[in-house]
Amino acid sequence: MGGRHRGEAPQCRDGLPAGRRPDDPRGTGHVVNIVGGTALRGYAEAAAHGTGKGALVSLARYPACEWAQHGPSVNALVPGYFVTAINRAA
Repeated sequence: MGGRHRGEAPQCRDGLPAGRRPDDPRGTGHVVNIVGGTALRGYAEAAAHGTGKGALVSLARYPACEWAQHGPSVNALVPGYFVTAINRAA
């Protein structure tokens, strides 16, 4: 998995604006990690992918707890399955 989350970790860190207080009218920052369903449910032959997506869930959970006193929100969004013309036949 090495290096899969090089973009998410710095983005998460940058969601906490330096020196901003919770009462700052510009807001306190938001981080939203978009995660696949494999993070929450196991699938055959998808261990590496699911593990990586699970890491993104943790990358939302821990900063949310650590930064709560500073005001930014940190969330993981897990979109559901959408039937489209391409996957309808499957």
